[in-house]
Amino acid sequence: MRKIIVCIPILLTLSLIAQIRVDCSGYYPTVGIGTNPQPNFYLTTSSRVKFDMGSYVGLIIDPSAYYALALYPTTNNHGNIGRSDRAFREIWAYNYYDLNSDSSQKENIRPLTNALQIVKGLRGIKYDLKREVAMDKTITDAGYVANVEKSRKGRVGFVAQEMVKVFPEAVHYVDSTHVYGIDYTRVIPVLVEAIKEQQIIIEALQ
Repeated sequence: MRKIIVCIPILLTLSLIAQIRVDCSGYYPTVGIGTNPQPNFYLTTSSRVKFDMGSYVGLIIDPSAYYALALYPTTNNHGNIGRSDRAFREIWAYNYYDLNSDSSQKENIRPLTNALQIVKGLRGIKYDLKREVAMDKTITDAGYVANVEKSRKGRVGFVAQEMVKVFPEAVHYVDSTHVYGIDYTRVIPVLVEAIKEQQIIIEALQ
């Protein structure tokens, strides 16, 4: 005698109030947190906010700092903004940015020599940034594409692979992406000393 087993599916419907809502329908995804949240995320606070990522890696947003707002890492001289293969397109500000240059933080200070020889070995170029580097191919917004197309052309600078042979102190290499970069601010002291060396030569010929 055979046994016949009949399975009757039972559908259970659970009605829950969403606590986190992610909206990816637009060009820029939005996140909402809370009871019946809207797809926007707002954080209002009068004290510091710390994003702790473990060990000594973290980020602090400080609304009580000088000039009302500061963003800084939990550990001095640590962290990056962007990557060699995921860089920001533009950074805007009303004022300049500072590189720490206090004498109390330096040691083994010595003259910069052969600056004119270094400058003579540099080659300034004009170039266009490759389209696949300047913009992700998945972006289709016409206005954005037009702005990127305009900004990626007619740039001026140096080639890092050439500069590393002449002035390696201004060049860095990222192993993970195999990309070279140049710290253009490090070229300024070389230019200053090169002008001074050249002026000595000019005055000697007068």
